[in-house]
Amino acid sequence: MKINTKNSKFDLPIKLKRSYVIFLCAFSLIVYLISLVFPYIFRYVLDNVGKIKTEKLYLYIIGIILFASFSHGLSYLCDYLNQIFCNKTVLNYQKEIVKKISKINTPDYEGMNKAKILNLLNYDVAVVYTYLSLKIELVVDSIKIFVVSLILLKINYILAGITFVLVPIYYLGNYLNKNKMEKLANEEVLLGDKSFEQAQDVVLKKTSIELFKAWKLFFKKYNYISEEFWKVRGTKHKFLILNMEFPKFISTLSPFIVLILGASFVHRGIFTIGTLIMFLQYAQMIYTPITSIANLKANANSSVASFERIRNFLNYENEENNYSKLFVKQENPIEVKNVEITNANDELLFKIEDFTISKNGLYILKGDNGTGKTTLLNLLAGVYSVNQIKEKCGYFRIAENQKEEISYLYNPAMLFNGSVRENIILSETESEEELSKMRNLLKRFNAKDENYEVKTNSANLSLGESQKLFLIRTFMQGKNIVLLDEPSANLDVDSKVILRDFLKEEKENSIIILIAHDLLYEEISDEIYVVMDKKLVKK
Repeated sequence: MKINTKNSKFDLPIKLKRSYVIFLCAFSLIVYLISLVFPYIFRYVLDNVGKIKTEKLYLYIIGIILFASFSHGLSYLCDYLNQIFCNKTVLNYQKEIVKKISKINTPDYEGMNKAKILNLLNYDVAVVYTYLSLKIELVVDSIKIFVVSLILLKINYILAGITFVLVPIYYLGNYLNKNKMEKLANEEVLLGDKSFEQAQDVVLKKTSIELFKAWKLFFKKYNYISEEFWKVRGTKHKFLILNMEFPKFISTLSPFIVLILGASFVHRGIFTIGTLIMFLQYAQMIYTPITSIANLKANANSSVASFERIRNFLNYENEENNYSKLFVKQENPIEVKNVEITNANDELLFKIEDFTISKNGLYILKGDNGTGKTTLLNLLAGVYSVNQIKEKCGYFRIAENQKEEISYLYNPAMLFNGSVRENIILSETESEEELSKMRNLLKRFNAKDENYEVKTNSANLSLGESQKLFLIRTFMQGKNIVLLDEPSANLDVDSKVILRDFLKEEKENSIIILIAHDLLYEEISDEIYVVMDKKLVKK
């Protein structure tokens, strides 16, 4: 079932199998109802111990042991099934997060906090367990309290009334500290993301920090964020533990009061010692679920910020993606006239008066670092938001029939643990045609064998070897428009020559737009564009 996230701040948009939730609730209640028999058996034995023969008493003890074994066996099975269900739900949650990542528009995703998303996948998993407890244990515990309340009233309404009067104190801590807990939970989440970012820097950039002797700075930054995070978490736990102490206090006090009054009832002959012990046992059975609910509420209040950001992420709706509007019916594959290209902060990078590509060939983009060349490729590929295109009585258009015909050597490119073949084909299925083309390209670029196992941590490919795989992967797609950002980066001289000769052949079959500083490619280019003085001009 799809959970309605608008009903409660403790709801999550996670699909739960309704029938299995009902089964777990029912099974838990059956196990609990069986356990309710124990106090009655104890009362019977205590009140009749003088009448029961010794041999029969042993049979009672053996019977109780067997019954207890059966009861706790069911309880174990119930807890195990509940844990398996929780684990499967958490796994599905993680899958949903990954699936959501895949569905978010690239421009939107580029602006998101990646440490936050990693925390959603890892740290915030604990919130899913709390959510399931609210959906299952809260229901079961509420029914337990109702059933045992009826039993207590049946035994003695005066002692039952005393027990019930003390119940509201269980939730006093949650009520008094609710707003404070939610505020601290929000602060903890934000500082947790910052702490994770700082930890990533230390873990992933250790070598660079070492080479530049920058540990003092990184210690200062890491220690500051970590101290702030644990300070807030410590304050939150102060209130959380206080909230949980109220139920413990009542669980200690209530039996003491009931026992004193009950003893006077026994002394006055109102009921037997067996009945008093039975009442205390049933009273303990009501304290346990009440305590469980109180602690569950305290945990939920302390995690309200995590609930909110899980909801926000899974319910995230992409900003209007206007990338599709760039594609129109036209003869030329790419037409850009009279537009301004800006960065994400809406600051001008350069103006384009005319950037029209009408046929296959090699088109080079040149310019100083930071002038915006890569931004142009990112806009053509849909990596950046089209809001960075400002049309000044002009247009930025790509032919409609090229919408699925763009291949981009994007930096930083991706490698993962797996074979060279898997890193290039990027698919579970491989046709003979694809394999043949890949093998030819591997041979041509003098790249690693297709069965070579790529490792990313620590990396077992040089930067040059990695770049060859990125290039082969890009051209394996066989697209009409190929965007290359510094394709010869990290390549040796011989490999650059191989790439030049390869591009000379490929430009006959496709449009290749290339960012490069090497003069090597200019001799085979069809047109060269240069970004200078905040303008893109043809050389």
